[in-house]
Amino acid sequence: MSRDTYACERCPLIIELGGYNTWDDAGNLELRFVQVVCRSCGTMHRLLGKNDSHQVFALRGPVRAARPVTSRNVWGDTFETHEWDSESEWLHIGLFSGGFAGINEHSCSCCGKPGQMMSLAELLHPNGYVKNPSNQAKCPVCRDEMKWMATKSW
Repeated sequence: MSRDTYACERCPLIIELGGYNTWDDAGNLELRFVQVVCRSCGTMHRLLGKNDSHQVFALRGPVRAARPVTSRNVWGDTFETHEWDSESEWLHIGLFSGGFAGINEHSCSCCGKPGQMMSLAELLHPNGYVKNPSNQAKCPVCRDEMKWMATKSW
């Protein structure tokens, strides 16, 4: 699994995009997860697909600030970190028949506009993948440069 987090200082907007795939013992795709963002308003959406069933989840709106959270490490020591969303904030929107190929056609659950979903690949390579791109990630809402904050991998 890999998701990259970016922040725009201008609007401000925080987005986390990416996903993962899982396979069964026979090597067949079992589960696919993709997190995208609406270009119009900045609301993040998730598409979770298993076999022919695709579920859509979304946050209530765009994330504009990180909030402090106190956590414990394996030794029981507390430390402060920041989070921009929690699993409990993701709302189940419903089934999506378009599958992963049609995610861009999905309507935003916040602003309602169809055809505005953007993936991590589009954020990093808006004109298609090119070797050693000179372009930097641009905010989907205000088009200002976004700064990379973190990568979650596991």
